[in-house]
Amino acid sequence: MYPNPQDVLPLPPHPDLDQYRRRARELVRACRSGDDAIRSWATGWVDRLIELHAAATGSAPRDAERRAHQIADFARERLTQSDCALAQAQFVIARAHGFPSWPRLVHHIAAISGQDADRSAFEAAADAIVTGDLAGLERLLRAHPGLVHARSDREHRATLLHYVSANGVENYRQKTPANIVAIARVLLDAGAEVDAEADVYGGGATTLGLVVTSAHPRLAGVQNELADLLLERGARVDEGIVHACLMNGCPEAGAHMAARGASIGLEEAAGIGRLDLLARLFESARTVSTADAAAALIMASWYDRRDVVSFLLDHGVDVGTRAPKDGDTALH
Repeated sequence: MYPNPQDVLPLPPHPDLDQYRRRARELVRACRSGDDAIRSWATGWVDRLIELHAAATGSAPRDAERRAHQIADFARERLTQSDCALAQAQFVIARAHGFPSWPRLVHHIAAISGQDADRSAFEAAADAIVTGDLAGLERLLRAHPGLVHARSDREHRATLLHYVSANGVENYRQKTPANIVAIARVLLDAGAEVDAEADVYGGGATTLGLVVTSAHPRLAGVQNELADLLLERGARVDEGIVHACLMNGCPEAGAHMAARGASIGLEEAAGIGRLDLLARLFESARTVSTADAAAALIMASWYDRRDVVSFLLDHGVDVGTRAPKDGDTALH
């Protein structure tokens, strides 16, 4: 909902509800003063949050200006339609932190401030996963046996297992430590549901689907190993998973999933460079639609599959054929 559900701000190390209430009232006053005041409010808030996050973790987002502009635009849109209502200011703050409403943010802050040990443990466990603190995660799981089935308070409703994908969860937690496969194994051994679904990208997202479309495990060199672990534990393979890999810049994972039995068509075979499969599919079909041929040629060109491109052109696919949705050609 909020411009991007994953593109959210981290909470400060020790969030204070009274401070957040003051922030909301300050935003109302800024709204009544005009656009410049709203932008100044957003810049000041973002800078302060990033400063606190950096002090606590040793790292900070580099795009503070973009985030401030995004929040200012969102605040202007929400508040000017409601005559600068306090409820809308509170909503802006909640959404900027990834919560669907102000009451949910208030509940979360109260919980992690000492009123709910399990909720505090969930947040600590999520941090342990993305920082590679395996021993810390194991301690938390022993102390809180139900933790492995808990879900985030944030809009995505992710389980701890979803965090190993570094995808779909809050962006400041999208990290892949070197020991992420061992971390995933510990979660699964503790009873994590391998096919639990998170409410991201339209809903129904499993950890496997998120892993094989995530840049972070790919760059860390553990994407296929992590996928294999999930498959060994019974993860379902959704229809279209190879296509999703290709559309998200993960051709190696696409090829790996195809080798593990995921279904593919012309476009997927072209994208992963399986000329043998593409030739069989192409030649076994009585007719190949213009749209399917265009998709295969464009995907092969995207991933520099030159032998596939040559095959398709030699079999009569028009070099100038355009993709139905956006009109792109293979040359583009």
